[in-house]
Amino acid sequence: MERLPYFNVSADYLLGLKNEKELQEERNQKLKGENGYSELYSNYIKCLNNYDIMKDATYYWIELEDNYIGGQTEWVGWFDEDRKLEIRRLRPVKPEGVIKMCAQVNGKLLVINSHTDAIVFLTYGGQAIVREDICKKYLPEFLKDYIVANSDLFPSCI
Repeated sequence: MERLPYFNVSADYLLGLKNEKELQEERNQKLKGENGYSELYSNYIKCLNNYDIMKDATYYWIELEDNYIGGQTEWVGWFDEDRKLEIRRLRPVKPEGVIKMCAQVNGKLLVINSHTDAIVFLTYGGQAIVREDICKKYLPEFLKDYIVANSDLFPSCI
């Protein structure tokens, strides 16, 4: 079952061939080991349900879907003299607010506080809140600057 990048659902779901509950059960069956859930999937469930946010830590909101990586960014500067391309980078977020908003809009997200949590995120993808030190050590590709079309000139590209 392949997910469509824009809707985050399968073609079966869009065509009405399967409902979301059937799709979730199908995903869970694929992930189960012979004696219950695999260790990796158990960690995935933990990351989805254990919102252990450390006080005084900096967190970023990141996303991984198929070949796309991104996150909540801030403007850094212009990439070109014509100001058609802007440079953006991850910006710190208030994790409690992101968790609350995602629960209302997108569903649960992962909370990444360890190396194992980072491996789970790279395996399953989706949206996550990641602690800055963990991101620097295990997910450095998310900290690279992003080059995007200027949203004032090309609003449909962003």
